[in-house]
Parts: sequence; structure tokens; C-alpha cells
Amino acid sequence: MLPTAPAARPQPAAAAAAPAGALELGRSARRQGDYAAAATYLLRAAALQPDAAEAHRELGLLFMHQHALPLAAVFFARMQAAEALAH
Repeated sequence: MLPTAPAARPQPAAAAAAPAGALELGRSARRQGDYAAAATYLLRAAALQPDAAEAHRELGLLFMHQHALPLAAVFFARMQAAEALAH
């Protein structure tokens, strides 16, 4: 029996092309304290799916952790608007 190669891990660039991938990469970067990467991925997720509340929530949390409260408020408001559209 021939050995098989391990499954390839998804590359960040490829994962970021999909809204869910960009969201997960952004969430992970935020939790690790890499706020620049988190902003890049989360803004991409929000641009790919502007009506998705979760990306706006994560951006609100990101900017809240950076003490950029006016900017956090903008994204929390967008989150609420997206949630209202979903119901």
C-alpha cells in the first residue's frame, strides 16, 4: 500500500475568498490579538455579505477591544440592521 499525503490545509487567501472563510480567519486573528489581520479579513467578510450580522458583530468587537468606540458603534448598528432585515 502506498502512503498517502496528508490533506492540504486551506490557504488563508483561498479561505478569505468565501464569506465564511474570511469571517473565521478574522475571528481567529482577533482572538490572537492580530488586529490588523482581523480587520482585513472581517472587512472582507462584511463586503462579501453585507447583510450578514456576524461579520459586523465581529468588527464591532474588534474595534471595541481597540477602544475605538465610535467605530465599534457603527458596526454594532450595522449588525442590528442586518438582524432586523433577517426577521
